[in-house]
Amino acid sequence: MESQLEDYNLTPGVVPMSLVLFRDAIEHVTRVVRVISQPRGNMLLVGIGGSGRQSLSKMAASICEYQVFQVEVTKQYRKQEFREDIKKLYRLTGVDNKPTVFLFNDTQIVDQSFLEDINNILSSGEVPNLYKQDEFEEVSSALSDWARKDNIIETPDSMFNYLIERVRNNLHIVLCMSPVGDPFRNYIRQYPALVNCTTIDWFSEWPRDALLEVAERYLDGLALGTVEGIQTKVASIFVTMHQSVAQFSQRMKLELKRHNYVTPTNYLELVSGYKKLLAEKRSELGEQVSKLRNGLFKIDDTRSKVEAMSVELEEAKKKVADFQKQCEEYLVIIVQQKREADEQQKTVSAHSEKIGAEEIKCRAMAENAQRDLDEAVPALEEAMKALESLNKKDMTEIKSYGRPPTLVETVMQAVMILRGNEPTWAEAKRQLGEGNFIKQLVHFDKDNISDRVLKKIGQYCTQPDFHPEIIGRVSLAAKSLCMWVRAMEVYGRIFRVVEPKRARLNGAMSQLAEKQASLAEAQAKLIEVGEKLDLLKRQYDEKLAQKEELRRKSEDMEIKLDRAGKLVSGLAGERIRWEETVVGLEKNMGFLVGDCLLAAAFLSYMGPFLSNYRDELVSIWMKQVRELEVPCSPGFSFAVFLSKPTAVRDWNIQGLPSDAFSTENGVIVTRGNRWPLMVDPQGQALKWIKNMEAKRVRPALYK
Repeated sequence: MESQLEDYNLTPGVVPMSLVLFRDAIEHVTRVVRVISQPRGNMLLVGIGGSGRQSLSKMAASICEYQVFQVEVTKQYRKQEFREDIKKLYRLTGVDNKPTVFLFNDTQIVDQSFLEDINNILSSGEVPNLYKQDEFEEVSSALSDWARKDNIIETPDSMFNYLIERVRNNLHIVLCMSPVGDPFRNYIRQYPALVNCTTIDWFSEWPRDALLEVAERYLDGLALGTVEGIQTKVASIFVTMHQSVAQFSQRMKLELKRHNYVTPTNYLELVSGYKKLLAEKRSELGEQVSKLRNGLFKIDDTRSKVEAMSVELEEAKKKVADFQKQCEEYLVIIVQQKREADEQQKTVSAHSEKIGAEEIKCRAMAENAQRDLDEAVPALEEAMKALESLNKKDMTEIKSYGRPPTLVETVMQAVMILRGNEPTWAEAKRQLGEGNFIKQLVHFDKDNISDRVLKKIGQYCTQPDFHPEIIGRVSLAAKSLCMWVRAMEVYGRIFRVVEPKRARLNGAMSQLAEKQASLAEAQAKLIEVGEKLDLLKRQYDEKLAQKEELRRKSEDMEIKLDRAGKLVSGLAGERIRWEETVVGLEKNMGFLVGDCLLAAAFLSYMGPFLSNYRDELVSIWMKQVRELEVPCSPGFSFAVFLSKPTAVRDWNIQGLPSDAFSTENGVIVTRGNRWPLMVDPQGQALKWIKNMEAKRVRPALYK
């Protein structure tokens, strides 16, 4: 049977069914299968809503491999629409020759004519005036091939009878009726074919075993705690709750003449509602515990951070003191270095002034000596030019004299004296014969002429006729040599004056160079001291900035520490309360298995009962919960468990009476899974609903 259910759920286009196939359900399925498997087998399933009539019928049709046909009732669904559905059903079974189960529920009886047509189908298979002539012709043409095979004469009457025969052979009507109230009695009396042409199967209350099996199936895999056999215990409590409500419904019927039908739907709602409520409450309490634990963690974390900040603050203060000490030490060094730099600057300035004066003095000496030298330079340059103009021919001219003119001889004597040779004509001729004579004169060492030679030459130069112009009249070559001799005499004489000056100048320049080197060294030392001073200043500024940053951070930390300390001390009392609340919530978490059990049963069953019935039922349930040792709050209250004080206060403000019975009704209305039907003779519920849902409500008032 389980495999058949699985096959049904895997069939494309069907809504999967989650059924618990207990023994009673299997027996109903087998009855339906046995009946609809027979030709023209129809069934009347009698039972209250939610007992599984339609679900088991669909499964039975699937086992027989029949199609299931159901009408879809809408707001405008009336006799004409029902007849159209009957035509579809006839075409499916009569023309297409498909075995079909027509599943019809008493809640779909919008018009009494529906039952009349079904009564006719059950009794004769014929629905009067179902087809118009053109419609029947279309059906006949579709059936003609089958009719020929079966040797049916194609007349309207025979074709209609053939259609009805095929419909009755393929159609199986399964009617689902509720025995509650007068309508069922009236239907049976007015339409006898509902009983005469069907097999009746009564769906009575689910037995205890069925209830227990359904509950265990729903609870399978659900974590309910560590109590041994807890799922079986909870399932047995479900059964007790359901059966006790049925008993109290009978009692309320006798005492108050009020009917309350306890259906399997209530029971399924109880079990599924319990799972949903348990998950919801666990999540809710878990979230509260998580928030409180997070708060406690934050308090502990803040306390540890305060302690760490205290240590950090002490360290920061020590660092500030160290930096302050370092800054003071740097300041002392900077002042000392500044003093040394100032002294060095003064020394360098004084040296610079002295050296500047000596430079001016040396420059004046150099200029004086240069002026004296400049007197001899023009004559010397002119003589050098004259010498350079001489050539070998000129020398040959002078050397050719056997007995030279007196002036020429005088010139040659002076030349020989300067050269340090014997002042004779023979020696002069021999010297003139040398190839580099002129070059030797050009490169003559004029700076080392002795005083004796200079004196002799001076005697020659003082002679009135020892002039280049006079001698040039005799010999041009001798003229050039005369100019050279005179230039050497002038240079030698001036050199005697300039040389001491030049010596003094060189000495002064040497001293000046030494002093300039000393000054450069002092300036380098001054730069070095300045750079060291700048470095110390930068380091001092960095230390000062670090000290200020640390001081600012320590001040901020001190402020935060003060605030955190106040926060921690202020939350010390809250910590105790939160810890107690966490313990209480964890304890309540353990009670959820029983509390949600009672709350789900209250939501599913308690709506129709008055307060005295409710109290008695809850006491019965509580007693069994305690006997089976299912965890549950000692003073369980349905209204407290499923509502919040703020919400109840808002309800009271909106017009809901403040008594416990009304509060419970408010919880059932707002938390229940079904649409609430409120019996409200005094209009209290209407007032409350309109005020509570003022922004959304659209009341439809009927008189």
